[in-house]
Amino acid sequence: MSDMKVYVRSYGGWMMSLTSSINSMLLKRQLDKVQATYNKDYHYTAGFDRPSKILNRHNEVWYMVEGDPVCPEPITYP
Repeated sequence: MSDMKVYVRSYGGWMMSLTSSINSMLLKRQLDKVQATYNKDYHYTAGFDRPSKILNRHNEVWYMVEGDPVCPEPITYP
């Protein structure tokens, strides 16, 4: 299997359709701002915590890189 390159946005809380959609849109805005090329037709979501975990949850939304990745300085969110 070849390497998979993705643009990632991490977020906390519960992964629900609304929070996933919002974070997907925010990542798309950031990618468009830096003129990144990526597959806009679909995205992946990943949740890393067990359902019983209440605090400090970790989720991600991913878009597949097309061509060479654009890597601006990382942005840290509270």
